[in-house]
Formats: sequence, C-alpha cells, structure tokens
Amino acid sequence: MKRAGLLLVMTLASLFFIHAAYEPTPTIAGSNPLTTALLSDHSLTEADTFISNYSYDLVTHNDVAHVYWQESGNGTEGTDLFYRQLPGGSTIRLSDPALSEGDVNTFLHDTAVAPDGTFHMIWLEDTGTSEANDLFYWSAATGTVLLSNRTETEGFVKFNSTTLHLIMDTNGNPHTFWYEDTGTSEGYDLFYWSKSTGTVLLTDRSQTEGSDVNFGPNRLATGEDGTAHVTWAEVGNDSSTSTYFYWNSTLATPIILPGIQTSIVAGNVAHIIWGGQSEGPLFYWNSATQSSQTIPSSSDPGGYVFARMVADSTNTVHILWSEWNSNVCLSHWDSTNQTSSELVTGDVCLFPWNIYVDNTDSLHTVVGDQPSGIKRYRYWNDNLANPIPVFSGNSSSDGTMTGIEGTNEVHITWIDSPGPGPDSNFYHWDNVNQTVNTLSEAVGANIQAEPSSNGILYLLWDESVNGSPQNFFWNSETNATQNLFTELGISSIPFGDKEMTMEFLQSGLPYFTWYGTPTVGPDGFYLWDSAQDEIHLVGESEPCLEIGDSF
Repeated sequence: MKRAGLLLVMTLASLFFIHAAYEPTPTIAGSNPLTTALLSDHSLTEADTFISNYSYDLVTHNDVAHVYWQESGNGTEGTDLFYRQLPGGSTIRLSDPALSEGDVNTFLHDTAVAPDGTFHMIWLEDTGTSEANDLFYWSAATGTVLLSNRTETEGFVKFNSTTLHLIMDTNGNPHTFWYEDTGTSEGYDLFYWSKSTGTVLLTDRSQTEGSDVNFGPNRLATGEDGTAHVTWAEVGNDSSTSTYFYWNSTLATPIILPGIQTSIVAGNVAHIIWGGQSEGPLFYWNSATQSSQTIPSSSDPGGYVFARMVADSTNTVHILWSEWNSNVCLSHWDSTNQTSSELVTGDVCLFPWNIYVDNTDSLHTVVGDQPSGIKRYRYWNDNLANPIPVFSGNSSSDGTMTGIEGTNEVHITWIDSPGPGPDSNFYHWDNVNQTVNTLSEAVGANIQAEPSSNGILYLLWDESVNGSPQNFFWNSETNATQNLFTELGISSIPFGDKEMTMEFLQSGLPYFTWYGTPTVGPDGFYLWDSAQDEIHLVGESEPCLEIGDSF
C-alpha cells in the first residue's frame, strides 16, 4: 500500500486531527505549521482516539486523501473503525455493531483505491467468542459487508502474508481471499470473495481432507476481463504430501496440478510452472489449454534449476532459468516459439535476479556465478551478444536491479561488505553510462531505491558521519549526492524504527518525512516538499513521534 501526498495525520489527547499542505508558505530556512481539522466526530462515538503503529493510516489518490483510524469504544463494542475522505467528506463509522460486537484490529487489514478513485477496505474484528476473527469489507457503494461465512465454517480468519490482500481489477471491482482455521481435523479452509460471486469456499473436501492452506503458492490475481485466478497448496492427511490447486471464477471446481513454483496472469490466461528448485526438468501449464508440457533442456542432473517467469506486452510468456551444476547461467523459453536456448554460461551459477521487461519488450536481468569460488555478477539483456561485468567479490550483498517503467533503462545498486555498517560501501551502475559510482563508504541499514513516474531513480540512505548517522539523497538525473542534514538543517533523527522516509507526488518528485531535532526550532515531525523546496512542521512534541513510526 502506497502512503503518499502532502497529507499527514496526528493526534493530541483524545482528538484526531489532520494537517494539510494545500497552500504551503514558501521557505526552506524555517518550518511552517499547517492547517488543522478535527476528524474524530464525537456525535458518532465518545471513545478515545488512540495511537499505535497500526491504528491509523492514510492513502492518497489524485490529490484526494483517504484517512482511517480506530477508536476504543465504550463497553462491549470494543474498538471501532472510522474513515474520512479529504478534502471535504464527513466522518463515517465502518465497523457495524449490528454485524459484530468484536474489536477492530487494523494490524490485519488492507486497502485499495479503484481507477475511479473510490476507496475500499477489508479488516478483521475479534468477536471475543469461539468464532474468533471475522472479516469485513467496506466501500461507499456497499457499506459494511461481512465476508466470513458462518454457515460454511465456524472457524476464524487467520492472517498470512500471502492472503488477506484486497486487489482491484481493471473494471474497478474488489477481490480478496483468506483462510480460516476450522478448529477441527479439517485444518484450514480457503475462501474467495468478490461482489459478483459473494463468498466462495475454494478448498474441496471431496478432493482432500487436509486443507492446511497456510503455506505454499497462495496467490490471487485478476485478468483483463476481471476473472479472478487463485493458486494454493494443501497438506494431506499424512501431514507430508502436498496437493496443488488452481481455480478461477469461471470454474465450478478447482484443478489439481502436480506442482506450482510460480504463477502469473497474462491477458486472461493463468500461466504456471513447476519443477524448479530441484534438478528439473521444468514444466509449464496454462489455463487456456489446461495441459502441461516439459520445457526442453531444463534439467540439471545432480544440481538445481532456478526459474523465473514474466510476460511481455503481447502476453507472450518468457521463462528464464539457471542451472547450478551444468554451468548454464541463463536459458530462455517463450510460449510463442516454444524452443529453449542457452544464453549465458558460467561456473557454479547462482539464481538469476528479477527480470525487467522494457518498453520494447526486451528482457533485462543480472546473472551471477562463482568462478574460482569468487562471486561475479553480470548484466544481460536480449540485445547483447555477451553479458557485461558489473561487480564481483564474496563480500558483495544486497544487490537490487530497478527498471525505469516506460524505458529501456535499468539501475543496479549493491553493498560491498559483510553487512551494513561503518565499513560498508554503497555502489550504483546503470546500463546507459555503464560506470560504477561510489555513493557511500559508510552506508547504514536504511536504503530506499525508488523509480519515479518521471523516469528518474531516487535513492535515500543513511551513513555514519563522525560516528553519527545522517541521511543522504541521490538521483539519476543530476548524479549528485546531497547530505540532507546539511541541506535541511537537521541536527539529529532517532534512527532505528523512526527513519526518514521518501514518498512521491503525482508529478513524480519526492517528498520526505521524519521526526527529529532541527538545528533551529522545536523537536517534531517534519515534511520536506522537494518540488517546492519547502519544509513544513507537521506537529510538535511526543504524539508526533508516533507518526514517524508509521510513515
């Protein structure tokens, strides 16, 4: 979820305020207080708004802010969830006491903004009964809807990093999926919901009684026509055998597959591969033909096959893989030509990095191997006769390749040291200039690398200066490094869980937020709008320390 825009939330005592920079006062030398609006409406609740890292947040879209927060209730209702759209709008209570008397838990939630700008949210409530957690959805069009279906299971909704995601299809319709602990030998069941289908039980008890779906390739994606595609795995009754499933919202029952390593949806077709992370061979399957085929020359006897899959703008699927034992560091197969080709060879090949598909449908990645026991990383794209060496050394780590959307430009950053610390060097390389830039010789742990909609890569990191951490900023357009402590007049920031963060305006230019002590002025939560070159004091004192935790 992207937290962006010049709107930031804070609390003082039991009131909930927002500070908005709609009419900033130009300055870079000083700090400016912003206007304040009361959000917590006591005609809805007499509760106290309280702050924790997960009890409030803000989402922006096209200069509109969507703010949500929770308030501790009075009596059996527990904690309630509230929402307001800014500018304008009124405070709305999302948690409906008629549906649940539980406590809202915004640690377990997700939000999405549809293409038309409407806000959508899912969250859990603890009922305090054997039913435990229930799942709810809200939009302005539907109001609050109970998604967990008590007629199908008396279990409770569980959290997992691969489920409980709210996604919007191209038509602006919401989709989500989750699993529930049934509290029986059945284990976990998997559910899917959309406005058109309602709640659907995906785990088919006629196929397996295992149904422990809290692991494996749990993924939800939508096609261009809005069809939902779901993959998951279940553990059988023997507690060891895995069964793999694929389902879409046009199927009556799920399809059993021999395996699932990864999956993507291109156009309106799901594509799945398996057989990697072993000696191979790789297998490919798609939902249009519902048949599998072996990828030629994708075996590595006695070794491992590491595979990745992407689709280009024509919905052609490309599979790239390396073979650890046979010294083939990069091979390629695509769904149009359906032939395999060896692209890069090496010695004790490593897992290929992420794949970037550029604006001409060319593929880019970084290939690693270990000649003479020394790690070596080379840049490759499908227009090169030979890969380009970028860096080497066993102390190199934390490498990242970032493609600039809409271009054929990629940037590679990495750290050269056993780990972040005073002796860690931070480097940059791009495929345009093809030179190594040393950005820092004492980089810390907080590194942010973000491509912007304006075609520029922005980097923010901290490094040690005379034994104290300070923030530095670099962008690929100017290729210049700025010490933000010097530039913005910062004396100190309590590094750790209160780092400076970088977000982006619609223009693609960044803004920065932090809690700290300036060289002149009060401790507080600050915002630097780099587009206007202005600093704003969002709020002073201890409550604003908590904002720094969230943004």
